[in-house]
Amino acid sequence: MEVKVTYQNGMRYEAEARGHKVLCDQPIDAGGADSGMTPPEYMLVSLGTCAMYYAA
Repeated sequence: MEVKVTYQNGMRYEAEARGHKVLCDQPIDAGGADSGMTPPEYMLVSLGTCAMYYAA
C-alpha cells in the first residue's frame, strides 16, 4: 500500500492513493481555506468506514 501526501499551499495538503485524491485543509477560523476535511475528520472517516465494512 502506498499513499503520497503533498503540500499544496496555506494549510492545504493533497493525499493520493491508487489514483484517488483527497484534499485536507483547516476551517477558515483556524487559518485554512476550508477546501477539505481536517486530519482528525479524515481519521474518524477512516475508522468509521473500516468498522462499517467489517460489520457488514
